[in-house]
Amino acid sequence: MRLTPVLSSLILSVNLLAATADLRVTVSGVPAQINPGDTISWSAKVENLGPDAAHDIRFASQLFLGGECTNQRIVLLESGANVTVQCSMAQTQRYREEVSASANSLVDEDPNPNNNLDYRNIDVITPPDLIVLLQANPHVDPGLPFKVQLVAANGARTTATGVTTTMDVTGATITKVPEGCSVFGGTRFACNVGTLTPWVDPNKAEPRRFEIEVLAPDASKTAGVSRQKSGPSALPLPGPSSVTRATAPRRSTASDTGGCLSG
Repeated sequence: MRLTPVLSSLILSVNLLAATADLRVTVSGVPAQINPGDTISWSAKVENLGPDAAHDIRFASQLFLGGECTNQRIVLLESGANVTVQCSMAQTQRYREEVSASANSLVDEDPNPNNNLDYRNIDVITPPDLIVLLQANPHVDPGLPFKVQLVAANGARTTATGVTTTMDVTGATITKVPEGCSVFGGTRFACNVGTLTPWVDPNKAEPRRFEIEVLAPDASKTAGVSRQKSGPSALPLPGPSSVTRATAPRRSTASDTGGCLSG
């Protein structure tokens, strides 16, 4: 009997296991406070804590809304090795800057991704920036009193001292102002705001509020009166106020802004 040889093939599959590399990113040398226009310098470092070498790493560091210092690819980073970049960029934000750095491998496993990002916040010490807002009902009844609320705040990170605010109204008479305020001629008042501290958070104002009582003019003596067919006559809020400003002594280098809100 003739035996026919049988050829058999053995297929071997080899799976290459991904390396394990713990990448740690740190940002250092960042100042806690800066002045407007200062240059911000810092160091950004990525290091491989092992146990294996890391491959194909994306390493970046930037100033928030100020552009990138570096955005590079690191082909190989041996265990225990590191890459450090020195950065220097111009300050751009008004209240606070943020410096950050990040790194991650596109192919290797990182057992601790929580240390792949680091950042630092920097306070920008801006001079006083005084803000004034008016709040009142946009329509009032002729010949009757109504209230106007004046809000003064400091939109910066430096305390403003010796702050005063004034307001002129047209076509109406100021009848009552709070303590610390004075009336001139019935149509202008001035308030001694005093000290306005900086905002703790740029998104949360810490204002001083003053409530002023104003007597609306008689509709029969005022041009541009709008009357409703049903209900009482109504006048637009006089003004809306010809002058709205806050001032501090010149040494504070404050910038003055004004606005009007409907309450």
